[in-house]
Amino acid sequence: MLITPQFAYVCGRVFHSFPDVEKIWLGLMQQECCYCIPYYPPFVADRKEWEESRGQKEGEDEDDFLRRMVGYLRMYFSVLTLLKRHQALWQWFAVTLNARPARLTPTFLHCALEMAGSEMKKRFGKQFDKLLK
Repeated sequence: MLITPQFAYVCGRVFHSFPDVEKIWLGLMQQECCYCIPYYPPFVADRKEWEESRGQKEGEDEDDFLRRMVGYLRMYFSVLTLLKRHQALWQWFAVTLNARPARLTPTFLHCALEMAGSEMKKRFGKQFDKLLK
């Protein structure tokens, strides 16, 4: 899924005119991708139950699931960056970097840095560097 700046711009304009739509969008994003929060469901013995708890669709293989989650995260970070939602971005980085790493963490962190890293560095400077260390 390719997320363009134009998509984020349109979302930003809609959210500016209709703030309730932004709340609905955030809720839908978090419902579809728990990693936006970020929340990493704990592994349970029943693999099917675990896959369901993290949002993996029945019959969806691991690669397709990862691509779909990265697509949601790219959209999420793109919109948050455009709207200058620095607090939400900082919270995502802080929670992710201070949590026990999961197998998907490096991929999601790369996505976050790609989509929001530059904006976070401009906004927070050395503090962002410290957070990343």
